[in-house]
Parts: sequence; structure tokens; C-alpha cells
Amino acid sequence: MALRHALLAAAAVSASAASPAQTWTLDFGNTPADVPAACATSSGAPRTCGNYAPLLATYGDVAGIVDVTTRAAHGGPLQWFSSGYNELYGVAFDNLPSHNGPLSIDLVPLNGGVLTLSHFELGGYFHNERRDVELQIFAIGNATPLFSRVGSIGSSGSASDSGQHSDFDLGLSSASGLRIQWNDPANTSNTGIDNIVFSVTPTAPVPEPSSAALLLAGLLPLGAWLARRRAAYRG
Repeated sequence: MALRHALLAAAAVSASAASPAQTWTLDFGNTPADVPAACATSSGAPRTCGNYAPLLATYGDVAGIVDVTTRAAHGGPLQWFSSGYNELYGVAFDNLPSHNGPLSIDLVPLNGGVLTLSHFELGGYFHNERRDVELQIFAIGNATPLFSRVGSIGSSGSASDSGQHSDFDLGLSSASGLRIQWNDPANTSNTGIDNIVFSVTPTAPVPEPSSAALLLAGLLPLGAWLARRRAAYRG
């Protein structure tokens, strides 16, 4: 019994040593003063975003941890827009409404780990409620959505009121990554996304040889002590 308790304690120490989840927010600027260099020139070089500019293919990536891909209905990257999507500032959207179809953002963990999507925001243009917007969240590689909703996005404002965006707090996880997919059948440019909060929990690391040797060195005397106790008890 004592040996079992020792093994359980060793396992608990190993688990607690695993790296905790790391959290990031993918946003597109919060004020005119901090517009990010998230967009691309015609040659693909990074530049400070302006309305309708395409997002960089690498924007939002976390080196060695997460790959982010935005996709408009026409197959290219989403574009950037400053304001007008309720009270959000700086959103990703699609400015080519003639290409009907869903917009998406893929979040894919690299080198193992589990990605969790905890929050994002959608706003309606021009400070309006957008009705019948289709929203789905998929695990990458799986055609069955983890989350599906058809309904209104944002609320209608006025000349002095931008209306309110819609918040989504989901807590969905996948080791293959997650796709946020949305579509406004009336006009793909009517809905913009912002403030995507996600985290990656690394898989438990394999103990290094030195750590395993130390653990074994600690357990061997314990096993010998238990054997002597059993022998004394039987004698």
C-alpha cells in the first residue's frame, strides 16, 4: 500500500511539473493610435493596416505554438476595417460580397497540445443588427460542428449610438485545432470578427532520463524496505 501511495505521489509531482496553458488574444487594434502592422502590401510585405487591406498570412501566428489562417469567401485572406462594426475597433472581414460563402479563421496548435477557444466577438455593419448570420465552430478535420447557431449579430444603433457587438464564450477544445466559420447570407461584408481569445495546453512532457533516474533511485530503497517488512512479518 505504501508503495502504491509513493507511486501516486510521484505521478502527481510529474503532472504538476507540466507546463500550464498559455493564453493569447488575436485582435486587430483597439484604437486609431495602435493600428497593427497586420496587413500586406501587393508584394506581401507587412504594413500598417488601412481599410480593405488584406491581412498578412502570418498575422496571429505564435512561433512554434499556433498557426493562424484567415480565409475569405473568395479563398484569399480576410481584410481589415477600422470602425462601423457596432462599437468594435479594428475587425477582420470580407469586402468581396460578390463571392458568397462562409468566412473562416483556423487556429491550429503546433508540436502537440490542445487548443481551447474561449471567447470572440462579432459586430454588425453599419452599427446594425445583422439577422440570420450562420455561425459554426469545427474541430479541424471534422465535418460535424462542435457549435452551430443561426441568429442575430450585434444590435442596431443610432447617430450617437454604435449598438452592441455579440460576445461568444464557448470553451471548446481540440488537439487538431479549431475553425471559426461564419456567413451572412445577405452580404458577407456585413459581419466582422475581433478579440479572439484562445489557449494551448501542452501535452505532458516525457520525463528526462535524469529525472527518471532520480525517481527510480528514490523508489528502489522504498521497495527494499517493504520487502524486509514483509519478511519480518512472515518470520
